[in-house]
Amino acid sequence: MKKIPPILFPTGDDGASAGRVLVVGASGPTGGAVVRALSGRGAIVRGIARSDVGEQQARKAGADEVVRADLRHPDDLRTAMAGVESAFYFSPRAVPDEAALGRAFIKAAEESGVSRIVVISMINSHAPIPNHQESLQVEEALARTSLSSVILQPAMFMQTLPHLDRISELGWVGRPYPIDVPLAWVDFNDVAEIAATSLLTSSMDNGTFELCSGGMLTIAEIGGLMSEALGSTIESREITLEEWAAVRGEDFSSPYRRECYAEMFDYFSKYGFKGGNSLVANMLLGRSPVTWPEYLVRTKQAR
Repeated sequence: MKKIPPILFPTGDDGASAGRVLVVGASGPTGGAVVRALSGRGAIVRGIARSDVGEQQARKAGADEVVRADLRHPDDLRTAMAGVESAFYFSPRAVPDEAALGRAFIKAAEESGVSRIVVISMINSHAPIPNHQESLQVEEALARTSLSSVILQPAMFMQTLPHLDRISELGWVGRPYPIDVPLAWVDFNDVAEIAATSLLTSSMDNGTFELCSGGMLTIAEIGGLMSEALGSTIESREITLEEWAAVRGEDFSSPYRRECYAEMFDYFSKYGFKGGNSLVANMLLGRSPVTWPEYLVRTKQAR
């Protein structure tokens, strides 16, 4: 894979920012992808982790530094942000204090002298779904900060469906809504590349960007593409919330978390998940965003 030319420090005429970049969730899939994208551009990356395992995962992704911090502890946040130029925030999803966590992060960034904050929200954050409404409150809080800010609103991550190896074992792909509802998708690696641009340059400052791959696909259509990729028939199913949780490894120990997902899937059942216009992602990436067939080819090659 061709390595992206590094962004040099300090700032030059291209608008690149000097200093460290803080990444929340550096040990997870999305934050880890952002760390890799930043590291590939020569950035100095500081990740946040809460355990030894998390620190190892963040460093494996490419973090130069890792600090231990709890998002619910303001002092931890201020320590993590010391000497940081820009910060990436991806809130824990479907937790009762999601909006409060986002506001606390923004406040800590203001108090710590961070220049820019980039937040992952979601497309259709206005939808009447509990965790969507929490994300919308974080977006609104950014409108009241003095910081330069960027809001990224991705469609559903392709990676939220099981990997092809797991699909092959199951023999089916499914979600707790009809298989014929249209859904907007995006590869989180594309989102990570765009996040890196927004963190390292001023070109996206104070903008809100919907990020989608082109078109909308149903679970039935994705099942067909998976069948072609695997060379065997993959059934597309509408499954129960409990079946989905079992495949995902979600125990729903939190009633609020179960409520969030139940309401989200009910909304999708009625309206789908609208989006699929790739114009913005194409402009920001300088290429077309990854499509489902391309994503499946890549995941098959990585097996």
